[in-house]
Amino acid sequence: GNPDLVPEQSYQTELGLAFDKNDFNISLTGFYNDISNMIRWLPTASGLWQPENTDEVQAYGIESAIGYRKELFTNHELNISAMYSYTISEDALTGNQLIYVPQNVVRLNTTYSINNWSAGLFYQFTDEAFTRSTNDPDEIIDNYMLLDAQVSWNIPYLKNTSLSLRALNLFDLAYEVVENRPMPGRSFSIHLITQF
Repeated sequence: GNPDLVPEQSYQTELGLAFDKNDFNISLTGFYNDISNMIRWLPTASGLWQPENTDEVQAYGIESAIGYRKELFTNHELNISAMYSYTISEDALTGNQLIYVPQNVVRLNTTYSINNWSAGLFYQFTDEAFTRSTNDPDEIIDNYMLLDAQVSWNIPYLKNTSLSLRALNLFDLAYEVVENRPMPGRSFSIHLITQF
């Protein structure tokens, strides 16, 4: 890639608070990173990606989460969680947000479990992100909202084993995380997970 790369150095600070009461939990975390010679993979004029150093980067923001877990009846459980993150990641020399770093991300998850079965809905909103270091408002990846669904079965006679069917991007939305690289439309996956 790039023989002129130098190692990056950073100073990181993080402070978090968590609160649990009965069926609720809340957390709030603030962070600040001061990074020198940050190594980032960036697209070249030819469209290839190459690592390069950014002199100084400051990244800071908050991450928050709230959750609710309740056993409604015997072997019936409801889980609801919401997460929000706000991130500023900017080049200290220009004050511009780094490319492909959205400022806002929201996730909402709901799962209902009965005995060894569970069903869930998973929502995600990801804010727009710049694709050029100049922060040109005409050169962005648009924000997008995704909805996924999953049904899982914890196989009772195979300890720590589950079988899941997941439907991704239920509304078949066209979106990109990286410019000119479309993400898949609606898709389905099957997972068999065993933990030892």
